[in-house]
Formats: sequence, structure tokens, C-alpha cells
Amino acid sequence: MMNIVAQTEPDQPKYMCLSANTQYELAQGIEAAAKAAQLGESEDLTQTCYQICCQQLLDQLQEEYLLEVPLSLSLAQVKDKKTLQNTLLALLPLCAAQWQLQGGSSARLANFQGEFKLVVARSLLDGLDIMSAKDIWRFDIQRNVQQLQKCVFAAVDQYSL
Repeated sequence: MMNIVAQTEPDQPKYMCLSANTQYELAQGIEAAAKAAQLGESEDLTQTCYQICCQQLLDQLQEEYLLEVPLSLSLAQVKDKKTLQNTLLALLPLCAAQWQLQGGSSARLANFQGEFKLVVARSLLDGLDIMSAKDIWRFDIQRNVQQLQKCVFAAVDQYSL
């Protein structure tokens, strides 16, 4: 009966399956397994934070520009600061084209640039607020999001219709 219960338990921690000749070796194995598990959780948490920011951006851009986000720019692709930045920069020309369609020939580039920056800033701030509310906010993520915002703003300033 005991073996059946042990076999049906899913996800037994790795440190429970370790064996060693000495207690010292066993302790080293347990510490290594714990660090690996913590690192994995940290990477997943980091990806979740960037995906929260991306989701906020996608929601705001869809609302502001009535934008249909291409399947190639899926949320699952966002894993870190660089992939979030690439996704956002890929959306810039789509938003600009949609903005021009909505504004007609009277659409001015400076207006688009200002509006786009406001949407990006508001979305990233909302993402940070959500992270804080979920108690997963980290200073390094906030710093990276602020750096990403600077890069995107610079790209928006350089963009031409």
C-alpha cells in the first residue's frame, strides 16, 4: 500500500530523491537542488513580470489604436527585457499605420509620437502596479522596464511615417 501512494505522488522535490555516501555529500546535494529550484522559480517569475508588462501594452495599444496584434507577436515569446522591447518595437509601425488610417491625411507625426509615448508609459506603469499588487515586484525588473521605456521613446523619436 505504501508503494502505491509513493508512486502516485506527483512532483516530489528533487532533494528527497538524493542519495550519498556521507551526510556532507547529501547536504551538498540538497543545497544544489534547492539553488537550482530557486533559480528556476526566479527565471519563471522574471518572465511572468515581463509578460504582465507586455499584456498591459497589448491591451492599451489594442484599445487606443484598435490594433489587431499579429500571432507572430505572441505573449509567450516575451521572456526578458530584450524580447519585450522587440515586441513593442515591432508594434510601433503597426500602431502608426493604424493611427494614420484613423486620422486621415491631417495626421501629424508629432501627435502620434506623443500619444504613443503616453500609452507606453501608462502601460508599463500599470504593469509595475500589477506586479506590486501580486507581490512579485522587483527593483531590477523596474529598472529594466524604465531602461526599456527610454529605448522605445528614442525609437519613437526617430520613427517617421
